[in-house]
Amino acid sequence: MDDYANDRSYTVRDPGQFLKIRAAAYQAYYEHMPLSPPARPRGADATIYAHYRFGDMLDVLLLDNRQYRSASACVGSRRPTWVTECARRTDEARTMLGQEQKQWFDASLRHCLGRWTVVAQQTLMAQHKREGTKARISGRTAGTAIPMHASGSSIRSWRIAGAIRS
Repeated sequence: MDDYANDRSYTVRDPGQFLKIRAAAYQAYYEHMPLSPPARPRGADATIYAHYRFGDMLDVLLLDNRQYRSASACVGSRRPTWVTECARRTDEARTMLGQEQKQWFDASLRHCLGRWTVVAQQTLMAQHKREGTKARISGRTAGTAIPMHASGSSIRSWRIAGAIRS
């Protein structure tokens, strides 16, 4: 199931039915993955982003950039595959993380103590322009790409934490 942001689905049109399916999927995910108790689903909601510290060597931040993301831009109600350019795609209000997770991420970056900080996320994003064509986005997450300025505060947090050196 790769279309589970909020209560929207490209394959199940009824939001109530979709949330029941998502609740069952999260429960199965929790039961079969090595997740900590805070990740236990609460119905159709699950907090699967987390921060793990391995001594003074490594901090690992796991993001969930599917559950809280904005709806795909420039695709209407169809499944995003190839997307042409539209103004909504670069709207600063769009998000991959949602406000709560973004605040958690920024705070977590400031508190990373390890020599290394790894940020893991599950969504491949790519933007490219082919010669002689309009700008297009490809991949499973077409239409979900966020503008770089939207992630600026996180990048600044990395610099403050020393994770990125200019």
